[in-house]
Amino acid sequence: APGLYGLTLARGTESYPWTHKVLNHTFNRDNLTNLISYQWGSLSTVYHQNQDTLDLSVTVQNTFNTTITSMSWFLFGGLDSCGRWDFGGCNETASGCSSVRSSGVSPCRGSWLRPQSAGAPRCSMSVPQVLVADWGSGAVVATTPSNAVVNGTLAFPWIAGGFRLELSLVDIAPGTSAHFPVSLRFAPGTDTSGGPERLLGLANDTFENYRRERPITVAWSDRRPIGALFPSDCGASCNCKTYSPADCPNPRGWNFLPGKEAAFNVTSPAGVKAFQHAARDYVNNSIQYCKYYLGGPKGDGPAACQGIIIWSLAGQQYPQTTSWVGDPRLLHTLAPEVDGVADELFGMIRSSGMQCGMSLRPQAFTQNPAWNSSLSPMQRPFKYYQHFLARADNTSDTDAIAALLIAKAGYAYKRWGCTLYYVDTTVDEHGRVLDPDVFAQVHAALPHCLFFPEESSFADYSSVTPLQDDWGGNPLGTSLPVEFTYGRAAFSFELMQFTPGGGSPNEKLYLNQTLIDSWVPLVSRGDTLLVDAWYNSSVNVFVKRVYETAAQRSVQPMHTSDSRGPPAGIILSSSLGEAQS
Repeated sequence: APGLYGLTLARGTESYPWTHKVLNHTFNRDNLTNLISYQWGSLSTVYHQNQDTLDLSVTVQNTFNTTITSMSWFLFGGLDSCGRWDFGGCNETASGCSSVRSSGVSPCRGSWLRPQSAGAPRCSMSVPQVLVADWGSGAVVATTPSNAVVNGTLAFPWIAGGFRLELSLVDIAPGTSAHFPVSLRFAPGTDTSGGPERLLGLANDTFENYRRERPITVAWSDRRPIGALFPSDCGASCNCKTYSPADCPNPRGWNFLPGKEAAFNVTSPAGVKAFQHAARDYVNNSIQYCKYYLGGPKGDGPAACQGIIIWSLAGQQYPQTTSWVGDPRLLHTLAPEVDGVADELFGMIRSSGMQCGMSLRPQAFTQNPAWNSSLSPMQRPFKYYQHFLARADNTSDTDAIAALLIAKAGYAYKRWGCTLYYVDTTVDEHGRVLDPDVFAQVHAALPHCLFFPEESSFADYSSVTPLQDDWGGNPLGTSLPVEFTYGRAAFSFELMQFTPGGGSPNEKLYLNQTLIDSWVPLVSRGDTLLVDAWYNSSVNVFVKRVYETAAQRSVQPMHTSDSRGPPAGIILSSSLGEAQS
């Protein structure tokens, strides 16, 4: 029988715990209804079995004189399972959103944490409500096919070596009720037959309903690598408050100035000329490398870059919290040496047949009101800071953030034809991921552009391509829940945070076929990998081999059914079609 274990009621602006004492408990065997009465109201569960499916209709009635701010109870317990896939339950914390799914530590199974099996999206309440508990010989899929979870969520929490299915609701007003349908689908576990795909397939109706409510709008068929340029560093040469040419000849930390040119003050006429000459060489060399090393002698191999993104276009004159600037509209003011040559640099990239792009930020680059030029350089703060756009209630201003990003990207699109945008720090000032409606608005305004947010939620896959940070070199990729929802039309942008050549002298990891094989499924299904565009790093050697191996094997991506949205028509080689326009 269901068991209540958490209840809080409203008292003004505060909440306080309330009694769990049961006043009456009945079970009607004729209509299979379990009814529990409490001082504050009642909890009823109606059961309906159809072969291997058990549907539960849960209703909470609040007959008290105050709002139930939160309540939690378990629908059943005692499930002896060490394997869980939690795609719906999340914990919102002050520091952001953290998943509550099992870590997969022994003796629990961990295979579903890998991209080629399942994985889990970044935490978000706006996800298909699907949870799977697998104990090897058997499994149960818990789901709410309607995804009607405005004030509730499902979770399989860890309880004494097993799992129990929990349901949590919030904000039930006096005299009202909350209804929550739950469907339990039982099946053999992964020890018996099949893998996670078979079990997730039991919730196809949930994924289909989610896709109907939030259809995918991304239509980007080119999945070849994207080159990244990082032309500045925030080291000893930046973070300079004096702005004196003697103290800061290179205040924005440009790192590509060769030989004697590096000694020039880049704010002087001679320094600007030297900077712009070096910038042309820097971009031209990167174009040649991305096309004719990664793409082979003809530039049409599987690993030829589809485009190049320039991070930190305005340099890094300010501390990490402020850089990157992420606003191309301010280039003339903040980095005039770049502004004078930017048209030519982006034109070079586009003339090569590649897309161009840059990094943006969803914050407003704002002059610090405490900055005072009359103060000595070391007494005054930095002149600018990144302002988080928020409403009066201290929550993110979704519409204002979307409008700001549209203005920034729209400027770059109109002036330079840029279509690729990495968006840095896509959280509010408390670390919470931005509402997915931000990028839904941005993509609707700029449908020919592709956005890669640093932090994201499941729902963001409908309109953007989320970044995956692969710390340690472990492939992440697009999770199975996203795959089941949107098919190959949705994909991830993989940023590898390791150096495959960093092992022992006798072990060149970038030549390790086992490691290459672990990444091939990502490329085969259509995920895009990032490469260093300015030099031949060992990461690039590795990525090149991954793309070439995937092309040689002609591996068919998983789940290509047209019912999951528009077919991607994935491009793994430029000989198969032109870059996206």
